[in-house]
Amino acid sequence: MQSTPEAKAKARGLLEELVALSRRFGADPEFARGGGGNSSVKVDGVLYIKASGTSLAALTPESVIALDMAPLMALLNSSPERKVAGGTDEVMEVAIGARIGTQDDRRPSVELLFHSLLPEAFVLHTHPTTVNAVTCAQRGAEITERLFGSTVLWIPYIDPGLPLARAIRDARVAHEERTGTAAPQAMFLQNHGLIVTGDSMAEIEATSSRLIGAIQAHLAGLPPISWGNVARLGDAEARAALHAVGPALRALLATSNRLKVVSFDDSPTSVSLACSELGRQLATCGPLTPDQIVYTGSFPLVLKVPEGPDPTRSSMP
Repeated sequence: MQSTPEAKAKARGLLEELVALSRRFGADPEFARGGGGNSSVKVDGVLYIKASGTSLAALTPESVIALDMAPLMALLNSSPERKVAGGTDEVMEVAIGARIGTQDDRRPSVELLFHSLLPEAFVLHTHPTTVNAVTCAQRGAEITERLFGSTVLWIPYIDPGLPLARAIRDARVAHEERTGTAAPQAMFLQNHGLIVTGDSMAEIEATSSRLIGAIQAHLAGLPPISWGNVARLGDAEARAALHAVGPALRALLATSNRLKVVSFDDSPTSVSLACSELGRQLATCGPLTPDQIVYTGSFPLVLKVPEGPDPTRSSMP
């Protein structure tokens, strides 16, 4: 780690680029919903990474945490026999000891180990809905191979922290040994999201655009979903149903001092999901993105409007 004026100026420039990169993708609903995802830049043995709980869209140079990479890599490369339950507690203990500069109660992203491992300067990890249409599919690995070949590395699901970092390391080594080429700068994490690396913001933007475009083209070529016979409630019925459900929602959400916001959406896609058997199956089969688990819970609450002329008599199942 260097502390010369030139090294400090280089680090400041890279931090400014990291902030621009994070804000650009954090403000794009194609890549970020809520506060999910993390970003980092490496320079001269120091990892600068987003603090846990900070959104990509709100990143500032002051909210980035600096870590000495040496102890992080030592943990990653420790004996594989070493048992790690999820890796979170042990990773945080090492990370806190590796902090450089201001010491406070902020915690770096638990994904800091794979950020340290990947060789490119910038690492961006997001949970894009379009990418997760592939990573959460039953044949996700097969679809990824068909669409991207060896330009995207598929990582089977594993717990975050040390287990995930080791899985990424091992997958990269296996790819390089099998193909004789460098591991790709894009990774699909099964049931999780996307990692893109690069030595500049432009590289990450180009790779991300290519991936999203290819998946969107693939989805556009599929036959439309047949939802069956779906009927939308009339305006009066919808209002009556909302008045019936409202008290129950207020009671369920009044569990803390945090403000909750409830919105109503009766767009064709929302109605199809809520009112068809296929839609209910999709909504209740499990979360489609980590952000759903963190911000709304893994499974939705499904209420049935009773048949008949008086939907105000609705009851919760």
